[in-house]
Amino acid sequence: MRKLKFHEQKLLKKVNFLEWKREGGHREPNVMRRYHVTGRDDYKKRRLSTILVRLKFAEHMKEAVTYIEQGHIRVGPDTVIDPAFLVTRNMEDFITWVDTSKIKRKVLEYNDKLDDYDAMN
Repeated sequence: MRKLKFHEQKLLKKVNFLEWKREGGHREPNVMRRYHVTGRDDYKKRRLSTILVRLKFAEHMKEAVTYIEQGHIRVGPDTVIDPAFLVTRNMEDFITWVDTSKIKRKVLEYNDKLDDYDAMN
């Protein structure tokens, strides 16, 4: 047998080939089992940027990521700046624009829903 290379030796330290299972579920079987047993959809989590496109906050994924990174989106009371933020179905109803967002102001102007108080800010 040839001498193992450095990266191969590192991999062998992490994996026990004597107890290796070919099914592929050797990492975290409890998590998958728990998800399938409950069968509830509110445990499904999706990325915030994907949901913004689906809810028509943004037309494209890149645009949605930009809005999030610039701080225009909030989930509940908290402003989110991480595009990979995971959102459950229950949290989807609480996705809105930040109150001080210029984009929110433009959307309200376009829809003729901007009131006098918002116009002053």
